[in-house]
Amino acid sequence: MRKIGVAIGQTLLGTASPIGIVNCQLGEPNWPQLSKIIAEWAPDRIVIGMPYNLDDSENDMTERVKIFGQNVLNKYKLPVFFEDEKLTTKLVNSELAEMQHYKKSPKKIPELVDAYSACMIVESYIQNEFRKKT
Repeated sequence: MRKIGVAIGQTLLGTASPIGIVNCQLGEPNWPQLSKIIAEWAPDRIVIGMPYNLDDSENDMTERVKIFGQNVLNKYKLPVFFEDEKLTTKLVNSELAEMQHYKKSPKKIPELVDAYSACMIVESYIQNEFRKKT
């Protein structure tokens, strides 16, 4: 509702890189900022993290994300895919804390957490797509 982590994925290598965040105001993304990122990186699809509960049930945010996904599809005319984002922020916080402990990372800042969470979501999507093809 406040910000959206953004990453770019590379299907050939199965990796993703953080780009940053898109700010939101009153639950609405900064569409010009998002449009600029999409124009610059020219993705062939959009992957959006879907917030499910730990038991895989839906919650209030799940419906909001579905609406956001439909808005992205309508605006950018790119295929939109949803990937489970369960526990990504927790995992990223843990990894960044470990990296910071060993001084391999700058200070843990919210933008870093959201962007790296987006990386995990994109990489999970790529791995799941690869499994479907094999």
